[in-house]
Amino acid sequence: ETEMFDLSLEVISNSPLVRTGRNSSEGRIRDSTVVVNFNQSSYEVLEDEGLVVGGIILSGASSDPFDVKIGLMDMTTDGIEDYVIGSITVSVPAGEMSTSFTINLINDNMTECNETFILSLIVPASTCGVVSGTVNSSEVLIRDDDRVVVSLNQSQYLVSESSNSLTVVIALTSIASDDVIVQVAISDASANAGVDYEVSSGLLFNVTISAGSISSSFSIDIIDDMIHEDNETFNIAIRVLPTCLSLETGISSAVVRIVDNDDA
Repeated sequence: ETEMFDLSLEVISNSPLVRTGRNSSEGRIRDSTVVVNFNQSSYEVLEDEGLVVGGIILSGASSDPFDVKIGLMDMTTDGIEDYVIGSITVSVPAGEMSTSFTINLINDNMTECNETFILSLIVPASTCGVVSGTVNSSEVLIRDDDRVVVSLNQSQYLVSESSNSLTVVIALTSIASDDVIVQVAISDASANAGVDYEVSSGLLFNVTISAGSISSSFSIDIIDDMIHEDNETFNIAIRVLPTCLSLETGISSAVVRIVDNDDA
């Protein structure tokens, strides 16, 4: 705050040759400017912690209380789904060198990539003697706490040669915010591809579980060869392709047994 005082000049003399001209003035004592910054240029928090605790620091104490505003801007977040939206007003008491603020997070049950949003520190133009410093923006990283397991729906499949096809399901334990891509590899054991079974997309292909879906499937054609033979097997293995999602693998391999339907 700028403070003022009055100055006056009084001449103490009986001489008619001495007189005053301008005999009063106003003096001002101007406080040093207070610089306001975030206490960190970035914050990191787990989604299930429920809130971000941030801080504001001052270069010096102000003799008067004042308010600053904090704006929130999405980067990879969705404000409606990830945190309580709206600007925040933070009151700084007179004489204090720092204060704190909180932002409430929304803890959902969806597996998603880590997300970020930006905080902006705004000093209203009407606030005298206070300016924002160089750390006037800060990035908040929300680390997802949800995990999803990707798994074949069975570790063993039993199918009759006469059934014509087998449907295999790849499932998630919960939905994800992004596509999950799973690589499928099929290999011979005692059964042979092209003779006992066939996959239209080849023996190595990808299956996509779309964002918001819980599962996807693929089909394997079973060839009825009209020849009496022993039951035969082949293998299925899956591998989750790299993603920003927090994924784990459950049942990652399975054996398919083809039961012969021909008489000796």
